[in-house]
Amino acid sequence: MMVDFPQETVMRALLAFGKRWSFGLVLLLVYLGVFNLWRVLNASWTVVSSIGITVLLVALLGEAARRAEDRRALPAMTEKL
Repeated sequence: MMVDFPQETVMRALLAFGKRWSFGLVLLLVYLGVFNLWRVLNASWTVVSSIGITVLLVALLGEAARRAEDRRALPAMTEKL
């Protein structure tokens, strides 16, 4: 059985999926890039880059958490109006 969805509905669903999973996708790409980078760096640069990358990923996680909190607060704010 095949269901025919309008193109606009499919695009909206894909965009919603991308917004929900954007942090996970960025995290995946960063990890893949970092692991390949660490294969060619010597030990001291691996330690330095791991500290920098940890700071970057914690900042990205904080931003993702802030955005998630904003999205949760939005319906509550519109109900008060």
